[in-house]
Amino acid sequence: CRQRLPPQHAAVSCGVMTMTSSLRTLSCALLVVSCPAVSRPAEPEILVLSVDSATNVVGLRVDDEQAVALRLDRSLWFCAADLGAFLPSEVDVDGLSITVSGAVVFSTDVGFMHGGSAVADEDLLLIEAGVLSVIFDGSAHGLPVSADIDAVHVAGLDPLEIYYSVATPTEIGGTVYADDDILHWAGGTHSLVLSGNDLFGSQRDRLDVDGLWVDDDDGDLLISTDVGLVDVDSLTSACDDDILHYRLATGTLSLFAEPSGLGLDSPRVDIDALADAGPHVFADGFEAGDTGRWSLSIP
Repeated sequence: CRQRLPPQHAAVSCGVMTMTSSLRTLSCALLVVSCPAVSRPAEPEILVLSVDSATNVVGLRVDDEQAVALRLDRSLWFCAADLGAFLPSEVDVDGLSITVSGAVVFSTDVGFMHGGSAVADEDLLLIEAGVLSVIFDGSAHGLPVSADIDAVHVAGLDPLEIYYSVATPTEIGGTVYADDDILHWAGGTHSLVLSGNDLFGSQRDRLDVDGLWVDDDDGDLLISTDVGLVDVDSLTSACDDDILHYRLATGTLSLFAEPSGLGLDSPRVDIDALADAGPHVFADGFEAGDTGRWSLSIP
């Protein structure tokens, strides 16, 4: 299901990875893949990704509760966050956002217990200064307990403003929204931003949006889907490990990046959460440190 048209960030020929650990599992040490530099994109230059099952990135194991960052202009992979320090092993991170302050917001595919309290899959969690808290209680804000937020973008924390999508058709306030719809919540109100028909046309019934980033300036979207698609706008084909770009001004979908061509093991994995790191690069990680400190230094 590989794309036949060149993506904005296509596969390149890379050299040998260097790493600081002999363990064949991902730590928050810097992973360097030597690649030729390409022109800096106008869109996000560092994507933070999570996957639906354990896989390899340039030879190192990545679990589904970890997040890895990809610097597109250098094809450089490095650890973003090991959220498994806060989660049971059976829980998958299925929604992810990085705030302008560098805090991590995420959702999970199932509920779990944390600190004696129940966390649901319709909730949103915040990690800041190494502390986990619930910042959006889905059931308290109109989501049924059967709902699962599986894609999220945080536009603001104070007051909270989010864009999101759900894993299955969900009734909210008397309206049923599909798993490929993009919704907005702020001030206690849910609203539809884009329908799956806007994004995927006749293929909407077979697709679920499972990764989301929204450009706060022009409303463009980066998305990932749970299965591949064919013949949508200029896309001949795209896979569930590709990142797609929806241009709001033209209403068209195109391929933005192909991580499997840049070192992500494929086709055995689905990218099920994505975010833009903005100016933030993870400094010490949850494996290596206690603070969840971020740095403005981009490697």
